[in-house]
Amino acid sequence: MYFCARKNTNLGDLFIVESQSLTDFVCTSVNSIGRFHVNNMPRLFGWLVLSVVMVAGLYFVAPQQVTVAFYKLALICVAAVVGYFLDRSLFPYGRPDGYLKRHWRLGTDEPEDAADFEVADGYKIVFALSMLRRALIVMSVAISVAVGL
Repeated sequence: MYFCARKNTNLGDLFIVESQSLTDFVCTSVNSIGRFHVNNMPRLFGWLVLSVVMVAGLYFVAPQQVTVAFYKLALICVAAVVGYFLDRSLFPYGRPDGYLKRHWRLGTDEPEDAADFEVADGYKIVFALSMLRRALIVMSVAISVAVGL
């Protein structure tokens, strides 16, 4: 049994929350922090924390390798950008967003259970293939740079 003191924002008083498991206790404790509510955390925040912990571990084990790791990471990021622009330059009229019914920059007004952006009628396969083409080009450029490291 775990206990956590939480402030009731509606009434302004403190009360005790009883949790049956450690997971519920941690979630309740994180929820009580306020602005770091679990649902308000940035996307992929856990991966950011994990990567910082891993870089700290690498620095503890082999500090000379931290700069090499950042160099390799920078090369992979540059390779991904080069792959994206390679796809855009090789297929200027085959951009995936060109097959949407409505331009994505105009925003969405779809119902709750509908797709964010619908694909134009008759172009669903072409849309899927253009996205796969772009992913394969970016992946091949990134892998070729990674193998060269």
